[in-house]
Amino acid sequence: MYTTDDPRSNLAAAKGGAAPGKGFAASEYARFYQWINRNLPAEANVMWENDTALYLGSGHRATNHVVPPRDWYATGGDSGEADRYQHIDAFAREHHLNYVAITKIGMQRNEEVLRVVAANTNLERVHEEPAAILYRVK
Repeated sequence: MYTTDDPRSNLAAAKGGAAPGKGFAASEYARFYQWINRNLPAEANVMWENDTALYLGSGHRATNHVVPPRDWYATGGDSGEADRYQHIDAFAREHHLNYVAITKIGMQRNEEVLRVVAANTNLERVHEEPAAILYRVK
């Protein structure tokens, strides 16, 4: 965890963590990042759509679920998003990720993805904020 002398510890509180113009305030993620900072083990790795912001806001290593364009088109583009999350636990394990975070706001919000991830028995819901849900990979 970061001390108050470290500028990264103040990023979330300073409304950092998302690109402008997304239709919501980045500060909505601030509590989520702060909770991760306070409650997850220092060595925990997280999958999150905005991995850089999560790292800067919480100090935890993170990665995004990047789908190469060829695979994106082959699996249905936007309409195939939920299918790509069916086995997100396997992706997380392959990439040594302990947690998967799913957004509930903004442009990346996807009701079908939220349902698919919630139904995955290999994930355990550990925390929920108005902005996101955090799952532990079993």
